[in-house]
Amino acid sequence: MTNVVKKDAELSIYVERMIRLIQLLRIYEMVLAIPERDDSGEPHITMRGTMMSVVYSFFYSLIESDPKGIDFFRIWRSRVPEMASEIDALEGRVAPMREGLRLFRNRFGFHGSTSREHEATAFDVLATYDGAEIYQAILDTRSLSTKLLQMKQDNKG
Repeated sequence: MTNVVKKDAELSIYVERMIRLIQLLRIYEMVLAIPERDDSGEPHITMRGTMMSVVYSFFYSLIESDPKGIDFFRIWRSRVPEMASEIDALEGRVAPMREGLRLFRNRFGFHGSTSREHEATAFDVLATYDGAEIYQAILDTRSLSTKLLQMKQDNKG
């Protein structure tokens, strides 16, 4: 596989995953509109908690720093270098959350744990960052992604 084909496949996979995150965000917003009294129970097993864990976990899958994973920042920095300062600024806000989101995804969101002790560190990110702060980082990544995709599209024409 040539580097160009690999690069195009990587962008295509990224775009598909971003579309799925946008769809998940829409569902999450619908769930948040449900009155709390109709979504009672332990926070991590309510509809709100379930959707929050899916959204946070899926978001991590778009910012994973592993070279074999999808990394919004790496993908876009190499394709739209003139936007490096905006990409770097967003990464500066998101990077400190990255490890916590990875643990959240791995130990609670997608993969799970076999003990509460192992699972416990998944929630450290929620103790460190306010939910609104994480959610805003997700929305800002979505917005910058949309802007970058539009720039890439405009440059093709």
